[in-house]
Amino acid sequence: MIVGIDVHKHTHAAALIDERGGQVGTLILANSPTGYRQLIDWLLDHEAGDAVIGVESPGSYGRCLVGALAGAGFEVLQVPAWRTHRERHRRGPGKTDPGDALSVAKVVLTDRDELGPAEQPELVRALGMLELQRRRFVRDRTQAIQRLRSDWTQLDPAAEAGVVRCDRQRELRKLKRIRLGETLAQRTAARCIRELARDIDDLNQRIATLDKEIAELLTEHDNPLADLQGAGTNLA
Repeated sequence: MIVGIDVHKHTHAAALIDERGGQVGTLILANSPTGYRQLIDWLLDHEAGDAVIGVESPGSYGRCLVGALAGAGFEVLQVPAWRTHRERHRRGPGKTDPGDALSVAKVVLTDRDELGPAEQPELVRALGMLELQRRRFVRDRTQAIQRLRSDWTQLDPAAEAGVVRCDRQRELRKLKRIRLGETLAQRTAARCIRELARDIDDLNQRIATLDKEIAELLTEHDNPLADLQGAGTNLA
């Protein structure tokens, strides 16, 4: 038998079909350990303990579900959204979660050999989380640099224009001590620039720490990216 699962934030929909594509039943379950247990019990009640399960683009909402099903011994496959979109189109208009789950199951029935495992290897998951955190730090640093330059150029545009990279240590040391004058606007701008320079310096250190952690993680696992042309320690 085959199961298709349509995942959402709070609930998931499951559809069970036989080897000919006939619908056996559907189930709505909570996105929680209790819901996962309910699904497994439901499958066992339908004598589907050896069912192959397809989950559409599990991502973050379906990750815990996939782990629970894989831990219970089920083969769990990832079904790309474009494949189920094609199946939904064949099924006709009207969208329901159980109907979408049925489309996922039909894709597994016809394209099983072309689908990969839904559960990501631990290394891939760890690298993904580290890279996401790194992108956040880079984004925050870029925003801090833009604010610093905006404040600086209002009071001393010539000096601001003369600095190409204000995220470099040499420039940051100067910016942490900057003085622009004695007027209220000058003192306020200088204080903001000093604080932003400290923020940028802190983010530089956080990014460097993540880069080191990513490199060490890849080295520890014999760097599966080493043979990919142009691949470095940063994946994004």
